[in-house]
Amino acid sequence: MDQQSALAPLIATRMCHDLASPVGAVANLADMLRDTVDDQAADDLAMLCKTAERSTALLKFFRLVLGSRAASEPGISAKTFIDLAQCQAIPRRIEVEIRTRAETLTAEQAQMMGLLLMVGVSLVGLRGQVIVTLPDRPGDLPTVQAMGEKAALSPEKREILMGGQVDHATPGLIEFMLLADLLGGTQIAVEEEPGRIQLAMLHQLGESPAA
Repeated sequence: MDQQSALAPLIATRMCHDLASPVGAVANLADMLRDTVDDQAADDLAMLCKTAERSTALLKFFRLVLGSRAASEPGISAKTFIDLAQCQAIPRRIEVEIRTRAETLTAEQAQMMGLLLMVGVSLVGLRGQVIVTLPDRPGDLPTVQAMGEKAALSPEKREILMGGQVDHATPGLIEFMLLADLLGGTQIAVEEEPGRIQLAMLHQLGESPAA
């Protein structure tokens, strides 16, 4: 990981911290107004409440997945992670599913699964399903499947996943480069067929591939 991408977790942590208070204030105010508005404004307020709740979930998810953390940081319950991960779903367009039998995820497992989820959402296209699976056997690493009619891995994104660089990166590709860098570049195995892409972690984050 180069110096620039190494700053990303610190920046994500700071941004999530700074945005938490104003987003929380909007959510609290919207909740307080639920019983005071007339029927005409009720739908607008409901939409505001839903948006504020999703924004809060996004901040918690990004801080968990992208933020800096101490090596001793405790894990997270699988149920909490699954609930947070739903912020990556897009109603009536993209469905998100987390498959694990574990009751608790380590901080590293949660980070890997979250990063794979974000990568999968970026690959699924305009409509489809993203499934992140944490196998039951100890030591096995998570996989992600992006499935949908438009699911595709462009040459640029394939190059990025393999640890390469691309010229004239769009904002979407810059985000993808950051995610791939945090995942470890060449430590990812790719399987692709029409309408389905599967990515599998080959090594723990920060672990060098075997020679």
